[in-house]
Amino acid sequence: MREKKTIRLLHIDDSATLRKTIERGLEPYKSEYALTQANSAEEALQLLASGSKFDVVLTDWMMTGKSGFDLLCILKSHPAYHDIPVFFLTTESDGPNFTMAMAFGSAGLLKKPITVPEIYAFLQKKMHVIEESFVISKNDIFVTKTQALLQDFKRLLPSRSTTDLENCLKGTQILKAMSSSSRWPVLGYYATKMEAAIQETLKMGHYQNPPLNTMLSEFVNFMEKAAADIQAGTGHAIFGADLERQFKTYHENLKAGWFNAAIPTPSQDGLWLSWDAVNQLQKHLDNEGKALLQSHIASKKSAA
Repeated sequence: MREKKTIRLLHIDDSATLRKTIERGLEPYKSEYALTQANSAEEALQLLASGSKFDVVLTDWMMTGKSGFDLLCILKSHPAYHDIPVFFLTTESDGPNFTMAMAFGSAGLLKKPITVPEIYAFLQKKMHVIEESFVISKNDIFVTKTQALLQDFKRLLPSRSTTDLENCLKGTQILKAMSSSSRWPVLGYYATKMEAAIQETLKMGHYQNPPLNTMLSEFVNFMEKAAADIQAGTGHAIFGADLERQFKTYHENLKAGWFNAAIPTPSQDGLWLSWDAVNQLQKHLDNEGKALLQSHIASKKSAA
């Protein structure tokens, strides 16, 4: 029978009291878990950068400096760490935090307050997840396939027909599946967002859509750079709230009919803007400004 591996556990929490509680509580299980502790995400990253190896990460969500979620994103975007299962200790076990954590590759959440025996029991139940991570992802295969797919993707842009957009959708879905199976959840999340935008656009029948083509080009460029970073052994970029807002705004504008009309033509009553320019402009408007702009567009459509 194969000797059971001692699990190298990295615990991160900015509470010295909780760290001590975890340390004492895991003492009876030291033959099963080799515990290392850090008081911040920054210290945890320093440990990893120095060459320390871990099989599982257990982290607090809210901490001074980088949050547990920030740490998750960094780990899941780096070829040296993205296979490591990350579990959260948090006062919230549902809602937006839970949804985002799972979307970005968290292996699970434990709700505080919780006892060490409960943590131990939870990790034992999740042992199959931990052991699966021992099989290291084949990043070279992921990179090669992604780069080849992106070359095909580029030939479809800008989308000029329903067929072009349908093929973009297929390519995005393949990238999403590849990212998921190769444990690149941040890339998979981006692909999921892009997939939804394309599907909604096809549903509305707007295959010639400058804002969507811009978003598709940005998506391809991001994935291309990420593949190159992974190939080089460095962490790929992590998108932020701006991207979330971009997709949210796009869906709102699509449903509002902003992309229904033909591209405007010059007139005697002033300067005109392309729909792409209008889309960029409205990102910088408050709700009142957006309402005024939408009202103006509606009046132009009815007059056309």
